[in-house]
Amino acid sequence: MRQILEEILSIAYKQFDTPADQLATDHQQREAFADAVRVGLGQDDLDTDVVIRRLLAMRKTGGLPRLRR
Repeated sequence: MRQILEEILSIAYKQFDTPADQLATDHQQREAFADAVRVGLGQDDLDTDVVIRRLLAMRKTGGLPRLRR
């Protein structure tokens, strides 16, 4: 499950093209990003905080793709 979550997070991160810190702190973007991840996983009950924590952990370990900026 974790590997699939990380793949979906990477895809959504590229699509949003927004730095992880901004996704984590802007409420509207945070919810939209989490919704995109939930849709990608097909899990409506996935908590937004779980999504954002995993995103930030991936950022910290270098697991996120570079943005197009």
